[in-house]
Amino acid sequence: MKLLALIVAGFAVVTGIRILADSDCSSVSFDGQGGRVAVANCYADSSGALPGGIAGGGLILIGILVFLFILRLRG
Repeated sequence: MKLLALIVAGFAVVTGIRILADSDCSSVSFDGQGGRVAVANCYADSSGALPGGIAGGGLILIGILVFLFILRLRG
């Protein structure tokens, strides 16, 4: 369980960094692939659901919070 949570946390942080680093990612929409996988689609204009900065920063924050939760459960 902890390993899966660590993978999810790492994936969220890496995806958030990739969104923030992409200069062509002004907005982001999240699409479901079969109900269990979320895919972030970047758009150069504002046609996505969230601004790129909010989506990228939110993913990084979620990843850090999951990681801190894992550390807290360790003890």
